[in-house]
Amino acid sequence: MEVLEARRATLGNDHPDTLAVAWLVASWRHNLGEAGAVEALRDLLPTMMRVLGAEHHDTLWARHTLAAIDDGATDPADRLLRWVHLCGADTRVFGVRHELTLAAAYGAALARRDLGDPYGASMEALVVYRHRLRLLGEHHPETLAARLAHVSWHGEAMGVTAKTLDDLDDLIPVLENALGHDDLTTLTARYTRAVWTQESADNQMERISEWEVLAADLARVRGEADPLTVSALERRDAARAEWQAVLEVTRDIAYSLEFEERSDDPDCPDAEAETRATDAADEEESDQAYFFESVLTAKRALSQCARGAGNDAYQTLLWRYYLGWCLWAGHEFGSAGQRARRLVEDSTIILGEDDPLTDAARTLLSFNETQAWTGLSPFWDGSDAAELSGS
Repeated sequence: MEVLEARRATLGNDHPDTLAVAWLVASWRHNLGEAGAVEALRDLLPTMMRVLGAEHHDTLWARHTLAAIDDGATDPADRLLRWVHLCGADTRVFGVRHELTLAAAYGAALARRDLGDPYGASMEALVVYRHRLRLLGEHHPETLAARLAHVSWHGEAMGVTAKTLDDLDDLIPVLENALGHDDLTTLTARYTRAVWTQESADNQMERISEWEVLAADLARVRGEADPLTVSALERRDAARAEWQAVLEVTRDIAYSLEFEERSDDPDCPDAEAETRATDAADEEESDQAYFFESVLTAKRALSQCARGAGNDAYQTLLWRYYLGWCLWAGHEFGSAGQRARRLVEDSTIILGEDDPLTDAARTLLSFNETQAWTGLSPFWDGSDAAELSGS
């Protein structure tokens, strides 16, 4: 502020050197969240455009700052036009691969998506991602944001495929490692993956339990009033109702099969047939509930361990194994196979192909591929988790 006041006194309010410092001060105040900073920027911009020119580098930075501020309250068509104009000016002044040019291109992609053109937005996001990859690196937050946008918007436009889900599965650990498990981009990727998980009888426990963990994480990090949390909580409630319906169907099928078998036995009275059918239904329902709770417990433990120790920690890999084993024991071979396959890949890289855990993951994968229902005791079941965490 002292430098700004000195330049105003010496050079005048409209001198280019005064405006350069005034812009820096207004920008710092805005970054600090000071009251009145945005109004100061709005008041300063017309003078900068008149004195410095619309495409002076300081003017362009100020225009970008205000454009980003106004993004949430502006019609998408107006936003798209503004960002396209800025992108053209940035290209002329800074070049195609400058961070400001790419920020404008990404702003245009966001506006295009909000206008209902996810395919066009995904293609623009892909261009931004590739340039940011070279300019900023693979793990930079802006690079990762563009990568997620491309994958998500392409899925919206072209439909969710197995490759779409694989791309998200590849991206989520990268986001967790680079940005943290509680970063909004990471949580958004997990939310998108959960929404796009296709319903089947082979992934009910995997899919339904995911909403329990994700909704809890969003509520803890973003608060229960956050729109993403609200949506996740609604989906969690729907998932809970779906699981109850699954248990009822499981019970009905078990009852019917047992009752039919006992009814065919002339030595089994109807009353005894009903009792045995009820017992069989109770046991089948109890088994399903048990495996679901096991999957949910393993997911919660895995999430906590990965946050504390990291995705590549040995204990995190152990929890990943046990989660896959629980899914296999619950006869969800598709979900268990996907987790086992990724664990084999990661464990081979981190621990080596001859490590006992890598070998156990390969065995689990083999049991899933042959859809063997029994015969595999868990290599690790979490019983020594406390000992490992303290070692």
